[in-house]
Amino acid sequence: MQEAHTYAQWRAIDQTSSPVSFIHFMDMHNQLEDAQSADMMQTTFQSLDVQPGKVFLDAGCGTGEHARALVEYAQVPIQVVGVDTSETMIEEARRRNAGPGTAITYTIGDASQLPFTDNAYDGCYAIGLIEMVARPADILGEMVRVTRSGGNVVIPTGDMGTWIIDTSYLTFTHEILHFFADTAINGYLGRQLPRLFHECGLTNIRVRPATYIVSSFAQAYQLWLGNIVRYVQEANIFPPEALLAWVQDLEKRAQAGSFFMARTVFFVAGSKP
Repeated sequence: MQEAHTYAQWRAIDQTSSPVSFIHFMDMHNQLEDAQSADMMQTTFQSLDVQPGKVFLDAGCGTGEHARALVEYAQVPIQVVGVDTSETMIEEARRRNAGPGTAITYTIGDASQLPFTDNAYDGCYAIGLIEMVARPADILGEMVRVTRSGGNVVIPTGDMGTWIIDTSYLTFTHEILHFFADTAINGYLGRQLPRLFHECGLTNIRVRPATYIVSSFAQAYQLWLGNIVRYVQEANIFPPEALLAWVQDLEKRAQAGSFFMARTVFFVAGSKP
């Protein structure tokens, strides 16, 4: 089972010992969660008001999967610019987007200090970025700054308070999930993001929740639970034997074909006056 990357590593991909492992992780994420990822992207794009000739910004574009999906979703001529702090990600995104007549360009840049002028885009979105940063409001403020009047800013994000996992250790599950959400960054961002949108001056704020079921323990561990287990181990607050029993219980359920987890994602959209 692949080791989960930490939040700190995601914020400094090029400085890790194996930047390419993050590309492999993202590809695995897209494959494991293919139907859910497609639904999340479509729901995000529906709030952008895609029209011919418009230009959109993908903040934290990674390997460019979302930018390419937006062009396919539009079915009309649009332009998409993807920005990411990681040179590794941008190089891979450019490689995958090679060819004449592309509607997408990629550039290296920090989403908390976007290298673009004010009011440069007709809309802006970020998928899987804002959860990784210590100051989400800084990212959101920059997204608002570069969006034109009347344009939409859209961010889907989770909230660990909505997670449910079927386990024999319900109390322990509650304790470790809430410990992680309380002490790690952005554990409750889903409920906070509408307020941040309001504080950044956006109007017509819309929130659409969607609950996604995860029936694969391997998927859940690789995408989320592995990072939580490591975080809890390093904190050294919970008895190691209790944590081991919890993981083993989930593995047994997986072997029996009865693993069940669900999480809710909040699609938050707002318009710039």
